[in-house]
Amino acid sequence: MKHTQCYLKDYPRPQLVRKNWLNLNGRWDFAFDGGNKGEYDGFQRGFEPQYGINVPFAYQTQKSGVNIQKRCDVVWYKREFTAVKPSRGKRLILHFEGCDYLTKVWINGQLAGEHTGAYERFSFDISSHVKKGANTVTVRAEDSYSCRRPRGKQRWCDESFDCWYVDTTGIWKTVWIEEVSAAHVERFYAVPKIENSSVYFEGEIAGFYEGLSLKTVITYDGAFVAESTVRLSDGVFRNTLDISGNADKFKLRCWSHHTPSLYDVEMLLLDGASEIDRIGSYFGVVSYEFNTNCLNQNDSPFYLKMLLDQGYWSDSGLTPPDEDAIVRDILLTKEAGFNGIRKHQKIEDERFYYYCDILGAVAWCEMPSMYEFSQGSKRVFTEEVTAVIEQHRNHPSIMAWVLFNESWGIPRVHADVEQQRFADAMYALAKALDPARAAISNDGWDHTTSDLITLHNYAETGDRLESDLKNLDDVLANKAVAHPSARHRHAFADGYRYEGQPVILSEYAGIAFSRDKGRGWGYGKTVENEEEFLKRLAGLTEVVRAVPEICGYCVTQTTDVEQEVNGLLTADRKWKASVEAIKLINK
Repeated sequence: MKHTQCYLKDYPRPQLVRKNWLNLNGRWDFAFDGGNKGEYDGFQRGFEPQYGINVPFAYQTQKSGVNIQKRCDVVWYKREFTAVKPSRGKRLILHFEGCDYLTKVWINGQLAGEHTGAYERFSFDISSHVKKGANTVTVRAEDSYSCRRPRGKQRWCDESFDCWYVDTTGIWKTVWIEEVSAAHVERFYAVPKIENSSVYFEGEIAGFYEGLSLKTVITYDGAFVAESTVRLSDGVFRNTLDISGNADKFKLRCWSHHTPSLYDVEMLLLDGASEIDRIGSYFGVVSYEFNTNCLNQNDSPFYLKMLLDQGYWSDSGLTPPDEDAIVRDILLTKEAGFNGIRKHQKIEDERFYYYCDILGAVAWCEMPSMYEFSQGSKRVFTEEVTAVIEQHRNHPSIMAWVLFNESWGIPRVHADVEQQRFADAMYALAKALDPARAAISNDGWDHTTSDLITLHNYAETGDRLESDLKNLDDVLANKAVAHPSARHRHAFADGYRYEGQPVILSEYAGIAFSRDKGRGWGYGKTVENEEEFLKRLAGLTEVVRAVPEICGYCVTQTTDVEQEVNGLLTADRKWKASVEAIKLINK
C-alpha cells in the first residue's frame, strides 16, 4: 500500500500532519457520576476511579475494559501525561477527535475549555495550564437519550431495537496533543480545478504577525510539480498554483476509484528565512458532474456501486479497533467489486476517509440523524453539519454530503413548509461550504432541493422490484410512491419536482441471513443458505442494472450489527457467501 509522503501511523489528522505529537490513547481512570455531583464535589481536581478504561473506546464496549451497557448520563476520565512547559513562541494544543456529547476539560484542575457535539474534532490551547513534568487532564462527558441532537444509529432506550444499536457515551475517538509555534497553519481548504490544471488554497494562520510568508511545495510521486512563496498581509492566505506537468501524458493526474492519484503538499510558514511551522498534506484532482440521467467522474460516465456501511464492531462499537481494521473493511468492500461506500449515520474516524483516498473508494459522508424537530435541534444540527464539512471537505474520495435520511429529524417534511425550508437550508449550507460535491437533502424519499435523487426499495424478490421500478417515471413525477412498503413516501416533498438529476437506488437488498437459525432480522424472508442468498442478491441487482435511468446503487449492508443480520459479512468480518460470486454480481 502506497501512502502519502506525510503519513504517520495512527496519526489522527491525515490532512494536516506535524511530526511532533503525543497520543493520549490508552489507560485512563474512569468513574460514573449517576447523580451528576462530580463537578460540585471537585472531581475536576481529582477523583477516586471506579474503573480503568481503554480510551478511545466507549464504556459500553468490551474493548474499553468496562463493558457496561447501563445508561449513565455523566462520566469522568483522568490521566497523567508528561510535558515540557512550552517555551516562548510555542503552544501546546489538546485535540479530541470525538467525544459524545457535552465535554468539559481541565488541566491540573484548571478549566481548559468546553465543547458541544459528538462527531467533529475540537481543540483547546492548554499552554498556560501545563507545567514541566507530570500533568493531569480530567474530562467530564455528559450524554443523554435526547432525540433533539444528532445521534445516528445510537438507541434512545435501554435495549437495542430494529436497526438501532447500543449508545455511545463520552470519548470515542483519539485524544492527542501537539506542540506548535505560536504562529502556525490552523486550517486550509484545497480546491483542485481539473478544467485548468490548477489548485487553489485558502487557509488561516493562528497567531499571525507582520513579516510572515508561506511557502507551498507540490510534488507527485517524489517529483517536483509546483512551488510558490507568498508574503502574508493578514491571517488568511489565498494562493493558486499551476499543477500541469510531466507526471502524466495529459499533464495532469486525476483521482478516481480506478487510479487514486494524489499530489503531496508541504507548507512552510516562514519568518524571514526562519521556518516556524511545517505541515504535510495532499490533495486529489477529481470532479463530479450531476447531469440529466448521468453521473460523471472526471468527465467520464461513472456507475456507482456502493455498500452501506454502519461502521460498527462487535467489541468496540462505533470506534474502529485499530487502523488496520479501517483498511480491512475498505479492502473487503473493493474485493467484492464495489467502488464506493456509503458510511451510514456516522462520521467515521478521519483515517477512514484517508484510506478511501489512497485505496480508491468513493465515499458518501452522511450526517447522523436527530429524531425530533425543534428550534433547538435545528441549531445543534446546523452547527455540526458546518463542523463536519469544514473538517472533511479536502478528501477527494468524498463525493456527496447526505444531510438527512428517510425524513429522520424532519418527519413531516413532505408537507410541512418549515421542515422543507430547513432541509433546503442544510442543502444550501453544504453547497456554500463545498460547492464541488453533491448535497442530498433527504436520502430515500421526500426530497427537497437535491443534486441526486436517491430512492430506497427493500423488495424481497427481483420480480417485485422490477414491478416497482417499471413505474419509475411515475415515481419521479410524484404520481406513485417511492417506496411501496413505506406508506405515503414519495420521491419529492410537496412543491418540489424532478429536474433531471441522476437517480441512485441508495438502499436495497438487506437480505436477512444468519447461520444461527432464528437470530436477528433483516429485510424480507430470511434465506436458508448461501445459494439462496446469492440468488436473491443477483436477482435484485440484475433488475437495478437493467433500468437505464438509474446511475448507481447501494447494497445494504457491509456487516451484521448486533440484532441486524443483513450484512454480506458477519459482524466479525467473515463472508457469508462466496466473495467471487458477489464480485461477479457487481460486474
